[in-house]
Amino acid sequence: MRRLDRSLRHTRPSWCGCERLVPQAGSLSRRPRGVRLLNSSFIARVLAGAGFLVGCALFSGCGPGKTARDAEKVIARYFQAIATNGYTAAMADYSPLAYQEMTAEQWVEMQAKKAAKLGTYVSHAPKLFRVTSSRSRTRSGTRTTVVIICQVTYSKRSAKETFTLVRQGTYILGRGRVVSEFKIVDHNVSLIE
Repeated sequence: MRRLDRSLRHTRPSWCGCERLVPQAGSLSRRPRGVRLLNSSFIARVLAGAGFLVGCALFSGCGPGKTARDAEKVIARYFQAIATNGYTAAMADYSPLAYQEMTAEQWVEMQAKKAAKLGTYVSHAPKLFRVTSSRSRTRSGTRTTVVIICQVTYSKRSAKETFTLVRQGTYILGRGRVVSEFKIVDHNVSLIE
């Protein structure tokens, strides 16, 4: 920083990073060359630029809102398959981790029993989303988990269905970040009385 005129003094501490100087009594009111005043129009421009960047980030399609929408698309596709009695097509939305407790054939039989008890699918409405994301210890990938609770209407009864969906994201050298599609790993049905 250039040597300043002794007739000027700092009005703020030196650690604040500003260069605002106020003339002392009896000196000229002109500031030295290279010294900028921190005025309200500069602050307004900085805030407007920051607001623009935040707006771009929000509307660019990234973040928890997009994650929840991506998971909801999988749920909608699942219910579309169930509505057309395509249980084998609905199986494509499930992760292999979902079939650890029962086989795929047992799952199809369970869906048929559920349809007999509840009736045919009419509509669903997502009620609650919970999004969590975790990073692996090797820092090569991320795991995003979404829990969606839906109010589902069937022809005979209504049910509350809770879906847990997982998406893996890995970083591959040369290709960048590769994100898989959401897969259902857990599905619970409870009847509404």
